[in-house]
Amino acid sequence: MTRFTLAIRNLRALRDVEWALQPVNLLVGANGSGKSTALLALKLVRAALDRGWPEAISMTLGGSHTIRNRRSEAGEPVRIEIGVDDLRWSIDYFAEQGVVHETLQDGERGIFGRRPDGRSYVDHPDAPVKVPGLKVFSDSPLDIPEVEKMVRFVRSVAVFHDPDIVGIRAGSDTTHNRRLLSRGQNALTMMRQWHQRRPDRWRYAFVLKGLQAAFPGLIEDLDFVEAGTTLAARVYRPGQENPEPLGTEANGVLAMLLHLCALAAVDDGGVVAIDEPENALHPYAIRVFARCAERLARQRATTVILSTHSPVLLDHFGDRPQQVYVLDPDRPKGPTALTDLKNPDWLNQFRLGALYADGEIASNADMG
Repeated sequence: MTRFTLAIRNLRALRDVEWALQPVNLLVGANGSGKSTALLALKLVRAALDRGWPEAISMTLGGSHTIRNRRSEAGEPVRIEIGVDDLRWSIDYFAEQGVVHETLQDGERGIFGRRPDGRSYVDHPDAPVKVPGLKVFSDSPLDIPEVEKMVRFVRSVAVFHDPDIVGIRAGSDTTHNRRLLSRGQNALTMMRQWHQRRPDRWRYAFVLKGLQAAFPGLIEDLDFVEAGTTLAARVYRPGQENPEPLGTEANGVLAMLLHLCALAAVDDGGVVAIDEPENALHPYAIRVFARCAERLARQRATTVILSTHSPVLLDHFGDRPQQVYVLDPDRPKGPTALTDLKNPDWLNQFRLGALYADGEIASNADMG
């Protein structure tokens, strides 16, 4: 499996992050600790590869005016670094000048970047690029295997947040059919497409089986109805011939569908991050979702990141506290594995969710 690391410095609440990720990772922390920002950093680099840094910063973070950590020194850059096995793609953003410096390293060997004297370099005889960057090379005809590997990995990253439950009731726009959007607005379009394409049929089955497991006796199958560029879905109940509109289902059913689609949309070996998947879900459905995420990571070699405030989700990982990471902006090189913060033997005496609810771990009191 690919070794994936994430480092962040000076991005909003995050002063210093170094994280070697596992197949499934539960990220917890107090309000304002930077959990959502850590996920946005992944969304930022993904958008930068598609659109370039100025547009990515604008659309992901709302501009650069609040991008830098308030405790950083004047002139100190915001840094994000993605590690894939021995490759490291580092991005330094100097907010005052609006300047981005990128570096790609393969172990000790520099693929592109800047020398100490400020001059750019590219380790390729045919490269005419004066200001190198991953997007520049991904759009060029140059054959640089290290660039191609990093580009493939970054394009496999997907971040989902604020599921659009209200919008999905009215259906999905059929023109948004390339990849699942970050709020799941086009989930029905993608589901129909998965169902129609044999290589992707497992994705549709994954979502349907997850819904059936989370809400026993409620859903047997789905079908789709198109009107213009809007696609709606209908639900077939067990033992009933006439379907009912998906839009009339409870918020929890729609939220579960969107979260399962987020998992199913990731490619083999990719990364999927979901912010607070517990919202609107019954505790039983939360546990089903966690099992689905673990199964996907195991069967598809994916990396799953779940940022959460849910005691139920924490309890699900009670026998694997090493997969729970606590983010505290005052602790250097976080997030920290829970087993490095608390004695594992002590943890075994309690439910993790109860410790979290009682403020023993990842509380705002810890940030004081």
